[in-house]
Amino acid sequence: MKNSRSLLLIPALALLALGSCSKPEKNTLRLQVDNIDRSCPVDLGSTGVMESARYDEKANRVVLTYVVNEDEVEIAGLSKVTAEQKTFLSSFLRSDSASTFLNSLVDADASLAYTFRGATSRDSIVISLDASELKEISTMAEDEDNARAQLESIVAITNRQCPSTIDDGLTLTSVAIEGEYITFYYSYDTSIITIPRDVIPELTEATKTALREELSDPSGRTQLALMKECGIGARYIYNPTTEEETPVIVIISPDEIAKF
Repeated sequence: MKNSRSLLLIPALALLALGSCSKPEKNTLRLQVDNIDRSCPVDLGSTGVMESARYDEKANRVVLTYVVNEDEVEIAGLSKVTAEQKTFLSSFLRSDSASTFLNSLVDADASLAYTFRGATSRDSIVISLDASELKEISTMAEDEDNARAQLESIVAITNRQCPSTIDDGLTLTSVAIEGEYITFYYSYDTSIITIPRDVIPELTEATKTALREELSDPSGRTQLALMKECGIGARYIYNPTTEEETPVIVIISPDEIAKF
């Protein structure tokens, strides 16, 4: 199963690292970037590594380069979510944890680029924010609920890539934040998959274990923190392809997520 969500949180991890490594009022943007580059490669969990951080002074651009695990991430899929990715970055850059890095970029009139390269194929894609976009982001008022705005952007990124085949007979059709839950809608082919009602408690525990492992991975920790801050749980709705069967619903409450 390709993990389309977690790769798109990698920029957040990089910005957290850059924002905390040095004080922009005492150091230049180049010193900031050189500092994080010295710590590379940075393990980002199942999705891959951050390979390098460079400040191209001639182009006045910060370039963060990642090598990604193509067993988990489809490089080509990133081209479908550029707008959603920029929306997420806009919210994230205005958060307390990243605003100093944003200010440093704006002060230098610099741009920001992310290069994602497949570890096997060597195919790559670049997502960029130019200096004018960064300035516009810096002048926006911070959302009253910035954490939820970030979480909504993450969910939009995943939803944009639906429908997505998860396994033989199982498709993720859509994802949305509904009330206090991120709801994942699946369609399952009843000729291939059978879900007896008496195994739902076991399915719930297995789902909880898998989600805990995913959100504990370095690439999932940003989403976990946002879910905890917003009081958000997870809900999985499995819709059968035949009318004879009823949907199967698995719920992991906000209180359970808070204990992850």
